[in-house]
Amino acid sequence: MSKIKLSKAINWDGKEQTELTLELEALTGADLVAAEREFGARNPGFVGVPSLQVGYQAGVAAKALKRPVEDVLRLSAKDFLRCVEAVGGFLNA
Repeated sequence: MSKIKLSKAINWDGKEQTELTLELEALTGADLVAAEREFGARNPGFVGVPSLQVGYQAGVAAKALKRPVEDVLRLSAKDFLRCVEAVGGFLNA
């Protein structure tokens, strides 16, 4: 579990969030494959290693947060980078 303290509070479903909890250890292979499929749909023609791309990492973060990827993409740049860095560390561990 990775906790991300937000630099800027966000409102999700009528609740103010000042911290996000990425449940990375709870993810399954199906979650990672779904994130890869969604990344491919958003980036047709992509050639490369998805796990190294922040777009894919954002999808994995969304799965770990049980939120749509659009919510992750709306985070401030600083908070977005904190999330994808946590995911990158998890994927490359």
